[in-house]
Amino acid sequence: MRDRLMTKVRLKIMGLCNNVTCVLCNKADESVHHLFFECDFSQLIWRKLTDDQVPALTKVKRSYSPLRPLPLSRLTSALNQ
Repeated sequence: MRDRLMTKVRLKIMGLCNNVTCVLCNKADESVHHLFFECDFSQLIWRKLTDDQVPALTKVKRSYSPLRPLPLSRLTSALNQ
C-alpha cells in the first residue's frame, strides 16, 4: 500500500479528523492495515468472498473490465447468490 487511502488515521495527521475509531467495528483505529486485515467487518467480507463464492465471483470477473468500474450492484448480487 502506498498510504494513499484516506483513513481516519491519515485524516487526523492532516488535522481533518479527531475521532480515529473505525466506523465499521468501533474497536480500533481506522488505518489501512486495520481496514484490510484486522477489522471484524472486513474479515466477514473476505470470508464471504472466499467461502463457497467461487462460481459467483467467476461470473463477476468475466464481465469486469479494468477500464470501467465494477458496478456495486453486480458485486452485491453475486455475493447474495
